[in-house]
Amino acid sequence: MRVSRLVETASLLLILSSWSTMAKAQSTDIVTQDITVDLTRENLVVEITAEVRANERSVGILHLVPSLDVEEAEMDDEPITLTHHPDSDRVHIAEWPRPLEAGESATIRYRLEGNPSCRSPSNPMNRICSLDEERTFVLPAELGMVWYLLRADDYDGSTGTVRVIAEETRRVASGSGVGSSESNGDGTTTWSFDWTHPIESRWLVAGALDE
Repeated sequence: MRVSRLVETASLLLILSSWSTMAKAQSTDIVTQDITVDLTRENLVVEITAEVRANERSVGILHLVPSLDVEEAEMDDEPITLTHHPDSDRVHIAEWPRPLEAGESATIRYRLEGNPSCRSPSNPMNRICSLDEERTFVLPAELGMVWYLLRADDYDGSTGTVRVIAEETRRVASGSGVGSSESNGDGTTTWSFDWTHPIESRWLVAGALDE
């Protein structure tokens, strides 16, 4: 874990220690995340399907607030209650619709959509994303561009897949593993990147094929 991540985690732990059920939230791991990013729409759209597992009885999880609007959040087709932590507007308290018992797994789904400012929350002079048609990049969540689920209270490595839907004139790269592409037959291509070892940081870049 990088020093900057350690400092951020330590700071958030101090802030979040006031939540009475924090110990129960920490007992939940995000095991896998399958993430689909659609670059062909007016706004950036991200759909996340994740598996969570309770190491002991769990009522929820603490994660960084996404940089996009949360249009949907559910566990096993039941809504997840999201509230901002009273001491940090960067953290969501996600409360499950029902408790998870020790060893129990569940599927959670989030749909994010929006047009982020792409300015770093810690330093507005730094860009954390660009959604220009000619060149797109999205940096990892720990740098401020929160486009996937990242726990606010501990290391959050997980396996999974990033799929990116882009115009067929664009090439996509991601730090999540070896990629492949498949034409959708409608002028767009889906790029897929798998990783089998748990990782925390994810990023993507898209640009014209002739670059």
